[in-house]
Amino acid sequence: MNHTGDTHHWFKEKRDFYYFYDDENYESWCGVKSLPVLKYENPEVRNAIYKDEKSVLKYWLTEPYCIDGWRFDVGHYTAKVKGSTIYREIWREIRRELKTLNKDAYLIAEHWTDAEEYLQGDMWDSIMNYFGFFRPVRKYLGENDLFTGWKIKNPMKTKNGINFSKEVMQHFARLPYIIQGMQFNLLSSHDVHRFHNSPTISRKNILTGIVMLLTFIGIPCIYYGDEIGLEGDLGDLSNCRYPFNWDEKKWDKEIYETYKRLIALRRKEKVLIDGSFKILTADDSSISYARFNEDEAIIFINSQDKEERTIYIPLLTIGDFNNFEVIFNNGEESEIAYENGLIVVNLKPEQTYLIKFYR
Repeated sequence: MNHTGDTHHWFKEKRDFYYFYDDENYESWCGVKSLPVLKYENPEVRNAIYKDEKSVLKYWLTEPYCIDGWRFDVGHYTAKVKGSTIYREIWREIRRELKTLNKDAYLIAEHWTDAEEYLQGDMWDSIMNYFGFFRPVRKYLGENDLFTGWKIKNPMKTKNGINFSKEVMQHFARLPYIIQGMQFNLLSSHDVHRFHNSPTISRKNILTGIVMLLTFIGIPCIYYGDEIGLEGDLGDLSNCRYPFNWDEKKWDKEIYETYKRLIALRRKEKVLIDGSFKILTADDSSISYARFNEDEAIIFINSQDKEERTIYIPLLTIGDFNNFEVIFNNGEESEIAYENGLIVVNLKPEQTYLIKFYR
């Protein structure tokens, strides 16, 4: 959407598709000269990309391909050259054109920061949810923020439930509810080292991250290879793009079985797909949240404290339930008390519980 390569025939034959200047210099993505930026002020660019019947975006949505939607690379850069605000007009046009062709087409864009203005129902359906899931989760589980870490000298707080809660709600609370449920949550991607290869995230927290991915509000995305613990060197971008290893002897079976278990749980428990979402408690070293409807609730509870601790969680804000059962626990069993709408549970360091409550 934002750029082509400098070997594309447009770059040689249609100079008015790009921002060429008098000195023969041209606008390129982040100064990378092999990636010249498209000029959306030119109506012919709009026609070629998304308006014409055989435009790039429409071609693949129709027979015989009928793809389900588009992931727009560097969506937050597109049509923003030199402070231009034409991007709003462009994205609204794209949505109208593609939704007219296929009302169910899923429009998702890459965006690492606050994308609230794009997610009001008139531009994108979703973002790759770095801002409201990936970054808060990886930081809560022990990794310095990958987006700001290279800019900020002093590492930000990790394993902090208050920060996690604020960051997540800063994103979700500003979106229409239907858009909240369409956010594209991920633990890893093709642009960063894999979640399970992080040198600062413990084994128990790797499993906790999987639980969070499959129980959070939004759409879980499992990046290929994460489900088997695919290897990768941390010092090279290729670490997150290794080819899949089909030798099952080299698969991390604990990670694999955890994914299978949580996927099966999400398919079984409808409340994890379309239930409401609420953060119940958050403090310096723990977090709990609920997926719930009027009949049942599944509660996620985790502690990042270095010592064993007791957590008190009020449930009356989401409903009055009579029964409960533990459906996931990555540590020793402990006694759970539930009376008058209050859960009391003891957690070891980095322990996670999923508890189902029902009438």
